[in-house]
Amino acid sequence: MEVLERAIERIKRGIQMAIDVQDERIVEELRITLVALEEKKEKESKQKPIRVKKAKEHQEKAGYKHRCPNCNCAVGYIERKKLYEECCQYCATCGQRLDWSENE
Repeated sequence: MEVLERAIERIKRGIQMAIDVQDERIVEELRITLVALEEKKEKESKQKPIRVKKAKEHQEKAGYKHRCPNCNCAVGYIERKKLYEECCQYCATCGQRLDWSENE
C-alpha cells in the first residue's frame, strides 16, 4: 500500500475514534486533512494532458499544444524544442501529474 493510502486509512480510523469519544473539533480537523490527502492522491495519479486544436497566439508561439486535465491551464509539451517529460511532469499551476506516454 502506498504512503498516501496508508495515511488516508489512518485518518479514517482517527475520525472514527474521535466520533466515538464525541470530539467534534478533532473530527472536523481530521476530515479537512482527509480531503487534502485524497486530493493529493488524485493529483499524484498520472493523467493525460488534453491536446488543444487551437491554442492562444502567445501559447502557440511558445509551442504549447496541451492543457492540464485538472485545471485547464497550458502545460509544457513544447514540440518545437522537443522538451517533453523533462520540462513538465507536473502542471505548474495545480500540481497534477501528467502522462505524456502516447503524446510523444
